[in-house]
Amino acid sequence: MIFTGSLKTDRPSSVLFNVEGPADWLMFTFDYEGEGGWRTFTLRDPGGRVRYTHLNCYNSRSAIIHREYAETSFLGVPGEIEAGEWEIKFVDGSPPACTLALEWKSGVGEVPEGSCIPPGERNYWTEAMNGVKDYKLDLYDWHECREEGARWYKGDFHTHTVLSDGKMTPERNMEQAEIMGLDFFVATDHNLISTSWPQGRALVIPGVEYTSGSGHWNALGVRQWHNWTYNAPDGGIGTGEGMNRLMAEVGQEGALRSVNHPMLTPWAWVYEDTLLKNVDCLEIWNDPTYATNPAATERALVLWSALWNEGWRLPGIGGSDSHMLPTETYSDGSPPSVIGDPGTYVYAERLSPAAILAAVQAGRVYVSRGPELDVRVSVGGNEYPLGSDLTEAVASAANGAVDIRLAITGAAQGKLHVIANGAEASVLDIPEEEHATEFKLHWRAAEYEWVRFEIRKANGELLAFTNPVYCGQKEKTISTWGELLKKASFDVPVN
Repeated sequence: MIFTGSLKTDRPSSVLFNVEGPADWLMFTFDYEGEGGWRTFTLRDPGGRVRYTHLNCYNSRSAIIHREYAETSFLGVPGEIEAGEWEIKFVDGSPPACTLALEWKSGVGEVPEGSCIPPGERNYWTEAMNGVKDYKLDLYDWHECREEGARWYKGDFHTHTVLSDGKMTPERNMEQAEIMGLDFFVATDHNLISTSWPQGRALVIPGVEYTSGSGHWNALGVRQWHNWTYNAPDGGIGTGEGMNRLMAEVGQEGALRSVNHPMLTPWAWVYEDTLLKNVDCLEIWNDPTYATNPAATERALVLWSALWNEGWRLPGIGGSDSHMLPTETYSDGSPPSVIGDPGTYVYAERLSPAAILAAVQAGRVYVSRGPELDVRVSVGGNEYPLGSDLTEAVASAANGAVDIRLAITGAAQGKLHVIANGAEASVLDIPEEEHATEFKLHWRAAEYEWVRFEIRKANGELLAFTNPVYCGQKEKTISTWGELLKKASFDVPVN
């Protein structure tokens, strides 16, 4: 037997509907009359548990929740279909003037034709929902090793699909990642945590981009659903208090917290009371093909230097923030905006989620639009990776010298910029396609020193940057984002 129902409601903030049971599956379709807007809702079962999340943009306006993983839509949580009152709860602020038209079916046995079951093989990340409060990615294997051996692995920490406001399906993202030579990427759709993902060559790490009008940040390696919504008791992502709470919760579970495009209006980070202790890394460079991004990236580099000068040794990363098809561009004559541009290279012991995230946290990262780098750091005959704290090594070495060899491939006729303690220390030519430069730093008497490198075209266009190596300690005198902006001599951006 199949049970059906339908309703229409004006300007909805919450919609209740009754599911007959017991059932193996629940299928529902919906549409908006009038302007639906960029709206997000959660579907909750009679126990109040989130079973599906939807952002109204490019995703299908139908879904199915099933007892079985393989029959459940992307973003759905499989498990028991309880009889009783289910709720669609809109969670992202004031609703626009619109009417929601909803139809639903529930039943036992085979699912009717036309259900939105994703094609192809998937990896399932979440346990079936049978009594727990909020869903967790308990099936995801954080130690799955796709490749043994320490090397630079190429990835992308900021990607989107049709599940939110991107134009690529998850399957096409996997295909394009392989075309771009990515070893891994993080799935970071807006305010949505995927519960499964298509199988493919690239390693995919669960993530989410928590998105508000006052700033965006990525949870890299998110483990479970947290209440980010505007109707959370503290306002969720709509308030500074809610953001700090959410960042703290996500950090406690082991995910890395990255502030995205911090100086790019109208999506800059403007929560002045954000605690810097709740930030693990900074997205310096995203989607270089977007017209205003190059200038925003230069401001982010200045902000990053201010962080380091204040003793906050946060790694810098990149992300394509890819939303478009590989055939599309933002303007005539510009390159397409694609996953893996820029690429973020991570020196990890192996290609596994845990190893990649640990290497990022250690600063073993460079970001590039083409040039490939090999950075060798040695003190007293011992080698250290990029991002290393060299304090003890310098103190114990005979002469205390730091030797750095930087090999660059693919930046002929460019310039190598040496950034020491936030200032440009020197600019060197890169005359050939394959070029290596050696530096010797004397940090024995230093209280606090750090150095990183930028590769640029002769006209100044950024091609790549590395994370720093450093020595010594600096007492922190700032603790919030607003204080950081002042140190960097920036006004609070206006989104």
